[in-house]
Amino acid sequence: MKTVVVRNIKRTDADLVNRLGALGVATAHEAYGRFGLMKPYLRPVWAGGEAAGTAVTVLAQPGDNWMIHVAVEQCKPGDILVVGCTTDNTDGMFGDLLATSLMARGVRGLVIDAGVRDAKALREMAFRCGRRRFPPRARSRRPWAPSTCRWSAPESTWCRAMRSWPTTTALW
Repeated sequence: MKTVVVRNIKRTDADLVNRLGALGVATAHEAYGRFGLMKPYLRPVWAGGEAAGTAVTVLAQPGDNWMIHVAVEQCKPGDILVVGCTTDNTDGMFGDLLATSLMARGVRGLVIDAGVRDAKALREMAFRCGRRRFPPRARSRRPWAPSTCRWSAPESTWCRAMRSWPTTTALW
């Protein structure tokens, strides 16, 4: 896998994204041949937090959210950030500060195969976010350790058994 940041991501037509979003996850999943559904333990942080948008994909190492920060800079209005991890992860890699940055860029939401902190603040902000169900483990960055995360776009990213490409439409 290449370690690259793709700055000009080809995005799905916004009208198509909105039409798929109106259908909902179950209908889109069945119409797509029952392909692409994520694992059942990925849940919204707050009820009613559904979203549809073009997927911007990230592959991160557990406990290191540096590439999420890099991905924020690549996001545009209407996107959903989809973060997969190279192995099981219980770290709280995302919270209200990153959500504020994404909201300022017009991002519709986030799906992450890791823990999410600041659930109350995210609910109050109405930021749509899907994550693992359990409470996250505290994440601490070791200033002496180099980042081992990889940005994988435009290659595909696996986020709990759902393969996602940058031109994929993410429904939540």
